[in-house]
Amino acid sequence: MNHFGKLKENSEAELLTYIQEQRQNAEKNKQLFLDRLGLLFDEIKTWNTDENLQIEQQQIEITEEIFGTYAAPKLFINNTKTSKPLVDISPVYGFSIVAEGLISVTGELGKEYIAYLRWGEQTLYNVSGDTWYWMASFSGSRVYRMNKTRLLQLITKVSGYSFIQS
Repeated sequence: MNHFGKLKENSEAELLTYIQEQRQNAEKNKQLFLDRLGLLFDEIKTWNTDENLQIEQQQIEITEEIFGTYAAPKLFINNTKTSKPLVDISPVYGFSIVAEGLISVTGELGKEYIAYLRWGEQTLYNVSGDTWYWMASFSGSRVYRMNKTRLLQLITKVSGYSFIQS
């Protein structure tokens, strides 16, 4: 779907052709993005084992040039001990030249991004498979495959919340 690594050396005409192809497949690609987003959010819910954190899901509306306007899920992670919102996990877009979906993770200390990257189609990042990666702001072009440990690190980075490891 998104092939920045292959496109960066191509001409502007080839890039425009690629974008036109994406417009023609917009509905299929949008559904693929929403399916991937849903799977990641399901994983995030199972990764949360901290009894002081509650995850709430809501629907939001996203508008982007290729996919148009559509509904997508968004997660809020709240600290039940302090009754304060901790982290907001929101889809930003489902189409770009660089990634096949981008999610922002925002807390009171900052914002980070999770991107869906595909192995073999990226030359900018250390991608080892088709999945979601944390595009950590501290690491330049290094990305980290999303898993429970990375999620906890990401939440701590943007919110300052400290997880107690048992």
